[in-house]
Amino acid sequence: RTYANPADTRAKHGEHVAPVKGGTPGAQGKAVTLRIRHRLLQSGSSNLIANFRRSLRDADTSKAGSINVQELQRGCQLSSAPLDDVEARVLIKSLDKAGTGLASVEDIVQTVRGEFTERRASLADKVFTLLLRVCNGSVTLGRVLQLYDAAQHPDVVSGKTSLQAAAAYFAAQWDVVDAGEVIERSEFVRVYADWSFEINSDLAFEIMIRNTWHLSGGEGKSENTSCRRVQVVHTNGRVTVEEIKDDLGVGEDADAIRQNLINQGIRDIAKIEFTIGKKK
Repeated sequence: RTYANPADTRAKHGEHVAPVKGGTPGAQGKAVTLRIRHRLLQSGSSNLIANFRRSLRDADTSKAGSINVQELQRGCQLSSAPLDDVEARVLIKSLDKAGTGLASVEDIVQTVRGEFTERRASLADKVFTLLLRVCNGSVTLGRVLQLYDAAQHPDVVSGKTSLQAAAAYFAAQWDVVDAGEVIERSEFVRVYADWSFEINSDLAFEIMIRNTWHLSGGEGKSENTSCRRVQVVHTNGRVTVEEIKDDLGVGEDADAIRQNLINQGIRDIAKIEFTIGKKK
């Protein structure tokens, strides 16, 4: 599953999570973390981690990036993942290395979000490298939203969700609102780390990110299918079907299509007869 359907998440994560009791502070903190995850996934909301971070920031009265027990409770309540006093104290204690009674918002978020696997992180990194090339070295929010191909999201392709909903879901992941704001690599990868929380399998994550960003590659069920395929008539009369690799931003530009093929080493082009597949 790659798109957060509230009914699906409530049903899948309706299992019981054990209460906090006994054990080391670390073990107790892990139990509370599991409870927050469980409650977030049951909440019926979307953009779970991005909104969780925003709620904790809103609850941070000092705006210094660290929160106390009461602020943690307030932020979790705003996220429909309420904690009682004991749970909040346990989690703060497990993350409070300096003994200040505070834990950083980002430490809490990363603990709840869980691991962003190397496989997934590598894909997000490759997409940003592709964006840098397409955007001539400066990736702005406006270009990110423009180039993102929501029509190729697996849940849009299958009819599970609408194009408009998928596009809005992606746009809501970003903290910045100014279309001219420059997006750094770390921020781009972080957005996908947050989104990863709602995607169960590596395969589902890979096909989603490859197809929406026209990132060539993948194997089997995770292989990209959104990059344009073209039928090439070679100078010797031979006809082949070729992929326009990493064709983000190529669109209908015939010269760009030809140059992409040349860059792949396909130079004996007499004619590009027709195209197959989605253009973005």
